[in-house]
Amino acid sequence: MNVGLLLARLPMGAFFLLAGIHKVSAGIQGFVDSQIGNVPSQVPRAYGEGYLHALPYTEIVVGSLLILGLFGRLAGFAGAVVVTTIIIGYSGVFATNTPFHPNLIYLGLLLMILLVGPGRIGLDGLMFGRRRSGNL
Repeated sequence: MNVGLLLARLPMGAFFLLAGIHKVSAGIQGFVDSQIGNVPSQVPRAYGEGYLHALPYTEIVVGSLLILGLFGRLAGFAGAVVVTTIIIGYSGVFATNTPFHPNLIYLGLLLMILLVGPGRIGLDGLMFGRRRSGNL
């Protein structure tokens, strides 16, 4: 199980990390300008711009945490929130030429990490180990 969780965490983390680095290296303002049209009209423009400015850094942090296996449940939750907002921004769960939006697969993996944890192969496992049933 721990190897399986590692094999789920690593590509998901790499995806987030590389996506964030790409946005930062290409220029955050250019990214914001190109994506502001995908923010739902109910969201005030200033909030949408703030979110888009923070997104690359959030992706880098979440990706790094997933790769390292540090604060895995928190990283799974944050990643699931990010992917959910992206799905909403791109008009729902259906995408053209596919039966559903591919990001739903990412969402499923992130929810699995949130609910099951990152496994023992990672910094969480090294630092905290297996918790005993009597300890919170």
